[in-house]
Amino acid sequence: MSVPTTSGAARAELTSRAAIAANQRDVQAVETGIRQQIDATREGTAERLAAIDAGIREEQARHLQDTSFYQGLLTQRASAARQEAEEERKIALSVAEASIRGREQAAMEEVRHNSEMATLKRTTGSPRDLGQLDIARQQAAQEYEVKRRALQEQLELYKQAGQDKVKQARQTEMQIELG
Repeated sequence: MSVPTTSGAARAELTSRAAIAANQRDVQAVETGIRQQIDATREGTAERLAAIDAGIREEQARHLQDTSFYQGLLTQRASAARQEAEEERKIALSVAEASIRGREQAAMEEVRHNSEMATLKRTTGSPRDLGQLDIARQQAAQEYEVKRRALQEQLELYKQAGQDKVKQARQTEMQIELG
């Protein structure tokens, strides 16, 4: 009995097919690893952006820039960068709002303290009703001015924050007008 032998061309084709299949398995394994690394991070974070960048570099190192997976990574990177920038903007806005509230609270405490000091100075046993009314009026005027300044600062902050804060800016403007 004779064993059929494969020709050199057939053997080369089988070897080529095996190499292509092995390469496809390797690419799929790499892409799966990249997906898992990206999925393991929270959206809008620097870690997610770093994972996407690492995936892009890996795809570039393997010369896979023409694949749909690579194009998807580029799209994800743009989206992740926008999300991170939005998160940073929200944090900065929150910090600025807290700073305004802190300054307002400190100014209100100063007004109250000054009012109490003025009341103590006038307690000499003489008729105080007019003096206390004057102090109360001054305190109210100072408190109003402190609140007005804080609301003005908030309004400017919201105007700078962009269109998503326009509604808040209008509400703050109305509060200033209503005083």
